[in-house]
Amino acid sequence: MEDDGSRTEGLLHFLKASSKDQVVQCLVTCVRNIHTNVSGKLSDQFAHIIDLSENECSELAASTDYLVRAIIYNDCSEPSTLKALFPDQFDRKLRDWLCKIAIDRLSTWKKEMVEHQVSMPKLKSYEYVVENDESSLKPSFCTLSLQTTEDSGTTKVLLDKETLATMIDSLAKIRDQISSVVE
Repeated sequence: MEDDGSRTEGLLHFLKASSKDQVVQCLVTCVRNIHTNVSGKLSDQFAHIIDLSENECSELAASTDYLVRAIIYNDCSEPSTLKALFPDQFDRKLRDWLCKIAIDRLSTWKKEMVEHQVSMPKLKSYEYVVENDESSLKPSFCTLSLQTTEDSGTTKVLLDKETLATMIDSLAKIRDQISSVVE
């Protein structure tokens, strides 16, 4: 996980920050940028926080993004694992300070990631109606109405007898597989 310096070199631009708050604000902005579709590039957002050239902001943004992702996704909560993300020749004071910020904020950052992760809609409720008119020559079918956590309303599905039987068999197999794992 140790860096040869190319990935973290841009972090040295934090030494030009006029306050420690600017560094913290850049790190927080980077975390939020990971899980939101914020308009504009991260470097543009950094330009509003810290007074750097366009090229310096781009380098800082790339290095900060690398660092924050490495910290969060590798669960770097120990000082030794955090320090391993930096090359040996990296500025010691800046490295130690960035590690302190990361340790202090890691639980908040991880919580934000979990709260904003993308997932499939979850089933809230369902209703079904079996239409079986024996006096008619029409085949029997089932109308299944599904309501999910998405705000798209209710989805209705018409299933004929064969499709319904296949679906029920598949669901039974899934149930059996889950049961065997739990046991």
